[in-house]
Amino acid sequence: MTVTTLHEHGDVYSLTLPEAMGLSDGQQYAVFQEDNGTIILSPKQPNKFEGAAAGSEAESDTEYAYAALEFGV
Repeated sequence: MTVTTLHEHGDVYSLTLPEAMGLSDGQQYAVFQEDNGTIILSPKQPNKFEGAAAGSEAESDTEYAYAALEFGV
């Protein structure tokens, strides 16, 4: 288990993470905080629908279209 300390820098905070974790400088993360205070960092994924042709299935907003694209159903 890695333990780190929260640091205040003006009106923002930062966490120092060890280089041994293999993270890349500039990598973006989605940050989630649970009710119990747990903080989860998840690498930001590229938008697979960016650049989709107008009228394509990727542009559809129906639940079925999403499931078909995501899970092949």
